[in-house]
Amino acid sequence: MKNSFFKIACLLMLLLGGLSTAQAAEDVTMTLSTETQRFTPGKDYEINVDVTNNLTVKALQGDIVFPKGLTAVKSDVENGYFEVSSRIPHSANSSMDVNAAMINDSTLRFLVLPARGREFMPAGEGTILTFKVHASDALATKSTILLDNARATTTTGDDNISNKLDEVTLLVKNTKFVPELILSINDIDVNVNKPVAVPVLLTNEPAYYGEDIDSLTALQFDVQVPEGASINTDDIVYGNRLQQSHIVAVTKMEGNTYRFMVSSSSLGKIRGNNGELFAFYMTTTNTVPEESVLKVTNQVFSTVHGQRYVSDNADLAPDFDVKVTNHRNIYDLNNDGVVNAMDVQIIHNAYHDTTVDSTKDLNNDGVINAKDVQIEHNAYHAQ
Repeated sequence: MKNSFFKIACLLMLLLGGLSTAQAAEDVTMTLSTETQRFTPGKDYEINVDVTNNLTVKALQGDIVFPKGLTAVKSDVENGYFEVSSRIPHSANSSMDVNAAMINDSTLRFLVLPARGREFMPAGEGTILTFKVHASDALATKSTILLDNARATTTTGDDNISNKLDEVTLLVKNTKFVPELILSINDIDVNVNKPVAVPVLLTNEPAYYGEDIDSLTALQFDVQVPEGASINTDDIVYGNRLQQSHIVAVTKMEGNTYRFMVSSSSLGKIRGNNGELFAFYMTTTNTVPEESVLKVTNQVFSTVHGQRYVSDNADLAPDFDVKVTNHRNIYDLNNDGVVNAMDVQIIHNAYHDTTVDSTKDLNNDGVINAKDVQIEHNAYHAQ
């Protein structure tokens, strides 16, 4: 098996050692990606090999070098390790084959070669291969997966160009050593002009070694609400996880953004490791779409010992969006929270106005006429 693999490798080197050498960055780049960089010992994780190529690619190779504590998972796919994406041609008449083998205890080599016909990988971007790794207890706090010895042959007509690609790395972290710090807000379902309580939840599981994330005392984060929504900065419901010394201060920033700051003058610890910290009240108007999002950004956490944790999408406390479902009352035309005679007067005025306001077109037929007036009257009398 290894002999045939290295014969293929020799063929590839002939292909990749073609007529000329190009600047790789201009034509082909190869990177590694994964949904999460936080690996838990005992679990398997998928990693993608991604390629961006401005020219047609005729052949590819690369060595994936694993750190201690990560091993490639062999599967029942044809090449033994890699799921192959549709970016690599594969048909009865024309295809490119993917070959793979462990060339030593920590290095997985892959080769992508033309097999039948003359169909190669066209210009484009995205994942070409996906493989799995298994994490063990030997994985360090922070480790690096290396993509090395990467080359690509591009073709323009009759010319083959050999590209030596840049070495790339993918940082992964062992959750056994890196604390879990997750601020969250559940999806929000709200009726127009009726304040809804929005709980703020925190998971702050301590690491097994050396971290004191279970000694959090303070945090801050920003919340951007949809246009037409607002947060009551003076109405906070404190949860049991906060000490009596804790204060939650909410400040209106620019635009639709509010800054939340939780602090304790006596450095009181936030109790426990899971659950609700506090709740705030949000109110919407008819101008808020039926479906929108609330954005949470700029998270900062502090422990009683002065350790700070700052938002980092690759590590702790990533930014996130919260789905907001707004149940609008289309008959409350002035957004005052009730349907009354004022709304009836508004629809009458709109009826006599030559300008069509879509918010007053209650039956969505493109005109404001007696039918819309009647609909508003019916809504008023139904109160």
